[in-house]
Amino acid sequence: MQTTIEGIKKLINAAIMTGNPLLITGQPGAGKSEAVAQAARDRAWGLVDVRLTTIDPVDLRGLPVVQDGTAWFADLGFLPRVDRDGENGILFFDELPQAPMATQNAAFQLIWDRRVGTYELPDGWHIIAAGNRVQDRAGANRLNAALANRFTHAEMTTDVDQWCIWALGAGVSPEIVAFIRFRPELLSDFDGDRPVNPTPRTWSMAARYVSQGLDEETEWLALTGTIGEGAASEFLAFLRIWRSLPSIDNVFLDPNGSPLPTEASARYATCGALARRVTVNTAQPFVEYIKRLPAEYGVVAMKDAITRDAEIGKSAAAVSWYSDHTAIYS
Repeated sequence: MQTTIEGIKKLINAAIMTGNPLLITGQPGAGKSEAVAQAARDRAWGLVDVRLTTIDPVDLRGLPVVQDGTAWFADLGFLPRVDRDGENGILFFDELPQAPMATQNAAFQLIWDRRVGTYELPDGWHIIAAGNRVQDRAGANRLNAALANRFTHAEMTTDVDQWCIWALGAGVSPEIVAFIRFRPELLSDFDGDRPVNPTPRTWSMAARYVSQGLDEETEWLALTGTIGEGAASEFLAFLRIWRSLPSIDNVFLDPNGSPLPTEASARYATCGALARRVTVNTAQPFVEYIKRLPAEYGVVAMKDAITRDAEIGKSAAAVSWYSDHTAIYS
């Protein structure tokens, strides 16, 4: 079953309430691991992240020890413990489908019976796993059928609006958010035959380069090595438009006289720049200007502005704008 990040969040809640193990699959870089980490942060719970591709089966079962003529398995101490990790938490088996079958089999008992060797998972801890899809050819194997049958399965898809909301809150460069609004299909364009792909993860990485003020050659090399040559070429062309925009201050000073861009890319760039700069005090000229744009661009500008600062949405100018656009704004 496919669902967006919001659906995944709800499923994580349901899995925690019921105690059922949950397996989240999706394209590489879709944000699966971050969704699980955020669920733990939201609850102020512990999170033990076990990358199953980096461990051997014996690491889960524990090392065999003989004491007083009796053999038993001594666990290696990386699995959750109440005294160290807290009474409640998430045991996160990342890269489960990428793990060798022997490691998957070793995890089988712990996932279903909540114990392996002499180790027992504390009552307040919940198991969630994640991994890539087989069809993406990114190292994922088909799960042991018996192990797969122990999970609730969900495939995570990307949603542009939800990613842009997250990105604005996370401080991702507004240039990148505006570009993704302009070219939403490039948010996640994974091809297993390419060594480098644009994905939500790599766009977040690219944002760190954009914010550094690199020279043109270094910026080109960094972006092509992060999101791929095709996406980087389009983004850098968009970035040139962004960087050549007239002063946004002039728009706030003269919203009815400032020129309107005609190209779609320039309109998205302008909306992104305005959403980045508008404040409660400049909400009125902001609204006056975006009213002059085609409605779909005004909606983008308003959504991104109030995502960055919710107080803008409470201004008299914004409230008036809502009343005129209830049919298209939601």
